[in-house]
Amino acid sequence: SPWRDVLEKQIEAVTVELEVVLKEMQMPMRQIMSFKPGDKIALSMTDESESTVLCSGSPIFRCVTGKRNNGVAAIRITEEIDTKEEV
Repeated sequence: SPWRDVLEKQIEAVTVELEVVLKEMQMPMRQIMSFKPGDKIALSMTDESESTVLCSGSPIFRCVTGKRNNGVAAIRITEEIDTKEEV
């Protein structure tokens, strides 16, 4: 129906926030509290490290990190996360 078509087009035009969680780690609070601008945190990651893509805070894809041919950081989606199972 025409109203469904209009609604579908409006939904498809909505902008949402995407985040890529590169690494989750634990460390002592005293170490975190001692951080200051310029400090570096080692992530112990390599190309092909597994990551998660979040859409508006919900996990939607698993991916691996890497670089494009021009050297720019990128991700490759490897799996869709069934959002019904994650809830």
